[in-house]
This record gives sequence, structure tokens and C-alpha cells, in this order.
Amino acid sequence: MRGQALALQGAKNLDDSRREPRDRRRGDEFDPRDYPFGRREVSERYWDLLEEIARPITPEEGRRLFRVFHEFARRIRGLAEESVTMLPVYSDTAAMLGELLRQPRFDISAVVPVAALDPDLTLDLLILANALAGDREHAVGTVPEALDRLGPGPTRTLIERLSSPDCVQVPESDRVARALRRASVAAAIAAGLYSERFGIGRERGYTLGLLHGICYGEMLEVLGTTEFSAGPFRVAALEAYRPIFGTRRAEAWGLPLDFQAVLSDDGADPSAASTLVRTARSVVPACALGQLGRETGDPLLAEEILAEVQMVFSFLGLGPVEARV
Repeated sequence: MRGQALALQGAKNLDDSRREPRDRRRGDEFDPRDYPFGRREVSERYWDLLEEIARPITPEEGRRLFRVFHEFARRIRGLAEESVTMLPVYSDTAAMLGELLRQPRFDISAVVPVAALDPDLTLDLLILANALAGDREHAVGTVPEALDRLGPGPTRTLIERLSSPDCVQVPESDRVARALRRASVAAAIAAGLYSERFGIGRERGYTLGLLHGICYGEMLEVLGTTEFSAGPFRVAALEAYRPIFGTRRAEAWGLPLDFQAVLSDDGADPSAASTLVRTARSVVPACALGQLGRETGDPLLAEEILAEVQMVFSFLGLGPVEARV
């Protein structure tokens, strides 16, 4: 990576660490969402979720859930405060990148279709490219834009590292990773085809769909190592902190604000980007992660989208999919 990129990112991190909460800076009314991980806020959220799921529990189970919920919130807070690192790519992505590197002449544009199949590679490219931006207003939101900003040298260095046998890679057999990839690719294809209806370019719409569930991976890893039993409360806990975690991650990654809106969408965000992604997710509901909104797809586009999703899934070995519009 260029020294300039590292210097700018370091300055950004220092500036972020010195910022005071919103209500302290401007005297605004206190917003609990600014302090979602305090013990009192976590406890209040716990009781809200119990009321939301409306399922009777015994006092013993309630105490156990209370303890596990606080542990889950504490660990999500730890994730949100971690330094930015590059995400490992899927093993088949590493193989495709390796093929590109073995060509007599490195073609930077050939990275675009590979990144289109891997949300982690796409995010890595955006993170590195946006480290060169002075602020988020100048952040890029598509892989072609990121490659234009980085140039062949830094791009080649990055993919050499990500595809190296010494670098950790996501195995194709990982059940959670497989579900995340199915959800991401299906939403990306649908969002790309719907994007113009929302005034969004097709490439950007595709990328919004591809990255919409990027925060689920780390959060599901935390869930898998807690004493949460499967059920509605665990789902509610995940969805309660996903918008908060999404906001923190989007800020740390330097993503544009429309990406932050999508990552932090609780199902009611009115922005064009969030509405587009909710619509896209509804087209192939069998692949969707989390709850679906009220948006529905256009039956005239459903067959085209399903055919393209199935073709890509077949190429990636992700299995069949059914649509329900």
C-alpha cells in the first residue's frame, strides 16, 4: 500500500478518536443510539426485545438470557472498536486472482468480474481506495472507481497478498460463509437490474446489494461462540445490534453514506439505496438474511433475475435457488 494511503488513514483514525459524542459537541438532546453499549442501555434493550418477541420464559431462563445478552453486546462492542483490517477472500476467488497474476500482462480491469462474485474482495478494494480520500464525500462506491483511484501497482500488490497461500482464505465449504455469499450475490444481481428505477447507477446498485449483509459474518461468528440457543430471541438480538454495528463499520471502512444507510437499515430507512436493496432482497427471498420488508419485486423482472442468479450460483457451486415474488 502507498505510504500516502497509510498516512491519510492514520490521520483519519486519530481524528475519529478525538471526536466527542454528538450531544456533547452541540448540546443536542441525548440519543441512546449514540451510547448503545452501556450497561443500562443494554439492559433496556434486553427488556424491549423480550417484550417484542412476546414469549413467556421462566425466571431462570430470563436470568441466563440476560447474562448471555450482555456478553453478546460486549463482544459486538469489541468488534466495533477493532482496527480496520483486510477481509480474507473466498478460496475460489484466490484461485481466480492467482490466474490473473500469472498472465503475461496484468490487466487491472479483469479484477472487476472477480470482485463482483466476492463481497469481501469488493470491500477490501473500497477500503484501500477510500483510505486515499480526504473525507467520505469523496469516497468511491464501485470496484471500477476503486481501481481507477488505486492504479495497477497497489491493486496488484493487494491481490498478491489476498491470493497468497500464506493468507487466510474463506473455505467454500463453510456453511455460514456459503449462506452469506448466496444472500450477497442474489441481492447484488437484483439490485443491479432495479437500480435505475431508484436513480442509482447499475454498477453502484450492484455493489450496494453485494455489500448489504457484510456485517452478518462477524456477528454470526460471535453468536456461534455464545450460549444463545436457537430461537426468536437470538434472531432479535442479532437484528437489534446489526444496524448499530453496520454504522460503526461503514464509518471505519470509509464507505459512502448511501452504503452506511444500507448497512444500518432497520427496515425503515427511506433512502433510495436502502429501498433498492430491500426490494432486491425480496426478489429471491430464499437467499435473504434477516427479515424482509414490505417491498416487493416486479414480476416482469423476476424471471430474468432468477435465471441470472441461478447461472452465477451454478458457476460458484452455491446450489439451486427458488424465487417467490
